[in-house]
Amino acid sequence: MVTISSTVSDRVSRRQFVCGVAATGLLASTGAGARTARAASSPLVWTADVGGAIREYATTADAVFVGTDQNRVRRVDRVSGERTAAVDLDAAVSHGGIAVTDSHLVVVTDDDRLSAYRRADLGGSSVDPVYQMRLSGRVFGMDTNGEAVCVATRDALLAVDLAEPSVRWQTLIGDFDAEYLGQPVVWSAGGIVVGVDDHVAFVAPDTGDVDVPVTFESPNYWEVSAAPREGSVTTVGQYVAFTGPTAHGCCPNWGTVVFDTDLRDTVYTNFSKTATVQRSGSMAGTTVVHQRGEGTVLF
Repeated sequence: MVTISSTVSDRVSRRQFVCGVAATGLLASTGAGARTARAASSPLVWTADVGGAIREYATTADAVFVGTDQNRVRRVDRVSGERTAAVDLDAAVSHGGIAVTDSHLVVVTDDDRLSAYRRADLGGSSVDPVYQMRLSGRVFGMDTNGEAVCVATRDALLAVDLAEPSVRWQTLIGDFDAEYLGQPVVWSAGGIVVGVDDHVAFVAPDTGDVDVPVTFESPNYWEVSAAPREGSVTTVGQYVAFTGPTAHGCCPNWGTVVFDTDLRDTVYTNFSKTATVQRSGSMAGTTVVHQRGEGTVLF
């Protein structure tokens, strides 16, 4: 294991955070107004003021969709940083409440409403959802596969077919023999992976049947209710890497678990012994990357 210390000159404001695009990928940025800029550690391509505290965002090949606490989703051009469309909502965007397919934008708001919009309609004078439904509770995560989206709330996992549109299936918490669902929520080639109490489960994407529970050795239990969006999920090939909070007495700890969706088993775990917030944990190739505190990166 190698430790690299770096200097972080400015803490990123959640109100101004969007993504820049560079040859190496997406870059975080701060500031107001779409413009080019540079940071101490890496070049920025653009920044954009999104008009509120960011609740969730998703990137595509040509755009960044940003949902805020001001009842709005903005579409930002990924090359220029210019705002190209906006969707007004009846409530704030929920944490974990944005998913994007080739044809649809899916938004979950704090009133537990799921709304689907055609991406081709965005930018018009009035944008109406093509599908809406009430969820059973607060959303904990979403992921897409083709023109379908799986949604996890605290007490149910469901799949919505956006092409119909209709609910393909819904699996209640009782079928998982668990108290709650949470992160990670990943629709992988090996099935849907969802956090269940202190482990994860694989769910059949066509039927919603609970298939294989996968446990992992942890010094404590995986906590999803206290900080549902502190964690981060990265998928590379058949691997799903999830970093998030655990609970140890009264103090939070942080850890990363990597699952192999082909083997349907855990292939890597790393749990911290400190209450210092772990900002991210992801995979690049076959490498697991952690960042704890303000500037220490472990890989």
